Amino acid sequence: MYDVLVGLSLVVVASIGSVVWNLFAKRSRNKRVFLSLTISGSIVTMAVANLIGITTGLIEPSLPAGFFPVVIADAVLLVFSFSSLALAYQHGEMSVVYPVWRLFPLFVYVFGLLVLGESVTTLALLGIVVSVVGGYTIGLPDLRSFLQPLRSIRNPAFFYAVLAALGTTGSYLLQRSIVPQMSPFVYNVFLQGFAAPLMLTTTLLLVKNAKQELRTEWHENRLPIVMVALIGPITLVFTLYSLHFLAASLSATFSQIAIVLGALTGIVFLGERDRLGIKIASSLLIFAGIALIVFAR
Repeated sequence: MYDVLVGLSLVVVASIGSVVWNLFAKRSRNKRVFLSLTISGSIVTMAVANLIGITTGLIEPSLPAGFFPVVIADAVLLVFSFSSLALAYQHGEMSVVYPVWRLFPLFVYVFGLLVLGESVTTLALLGIVVSVVGGYTIGLPDLRSFLQPLRSIRNPAFFYAVLAALGTTGSYLLQRSIVPQMSPFVYNVFLQGFAAPLMLTTTLLLVKNAKQELRTEWHENRLPIVMVALIGPITLVFTLYSLHFLAASLSATFSQIAIVLGALTGIVFLGERDRLGIKIASSLLIFAGIALIVFAR
């Protein structure tokens, strides 16, 4: 019982951390610039963690075969996902964007069915239906629009959040193929190391007056930037260590509580109280659907 409580506590804290850094991203002046700076800051956090871990013998620094093509492709997907997330937050509310972005476990499962030939259970099929309904309805202006084809997708925030979820799906699949063969801490310091310059380069190319925007964002939001650079790696550590106390399915399911927390955070802290009932109900449906899919596996 003690192990379960410790594991669940770690998962809940990690979920809260994920919601907090998304809150800071939504509140930032320029979302793309903010995320570029936080990824750069995460390199320092991960480098320090690796230095301590390798020095104390807790981290094995070896790299498996095929490491660099995977981590470089993952860095590209990370930049794509964060760029899409920045656009989603630019166009819409956190209470819509965050739950849709967290739909990526659904896409992972569907990929397994279509590409890897994995079998589908009745419980998983129910989870797919429930989570898709929740993801669709959260972007609707009202429930009367439910039967209008692709009405939800016309919402640009919803569209970019789905792109971010697809990018995160690809990233997860790549990580699943190689991280079990090495230290996740070593993997992530390389991931941040490749992703940060790529994210900064795209920012310099795509953002008007990018250098000034970078200076202004740092001047106005240096504390949130530093906090997110710390929170990101810490949530990773907590999530990894939760697996020492919980079954992977239980840890993955409870981590999805972040879906509901993200919606509530937007409603409470950002005043996103329009369509309140739809947002809460849809977030609960997404959470329930993903939980069913995870348990079915």
